[in-house]
Amino acid sequence: TESFGLFSCLVNGEEKEQTHRAVFRFIPRHPDELELDVDDPVLVEAEEDDFWFRGFNMRTGERGVFPAFYAHAVPG
Repeated sequence: TESFGLFSCLVNGEEKEQTHRAVFRFIPRHPDELELDVDDPVLVEAEEDDFWFRGFNMRTGERGVFPAFYAHAVPG
């Protein structure tokens, strides 16, 4: 079985926990998109239209949008 530790970090002065884990690498093509590497811990902040999430990459500290199917929810 696979086991992944959950991440937490401060976002705007509040401690937030990881909600998703990247399962594919995503290379941004537009300035508002968020780069993801496999296994990156992600905090999804909102669901956008057309199956996109707006979120925060807890590894890089960057924020942006990415396709929803590139990250899976983690049990929490």
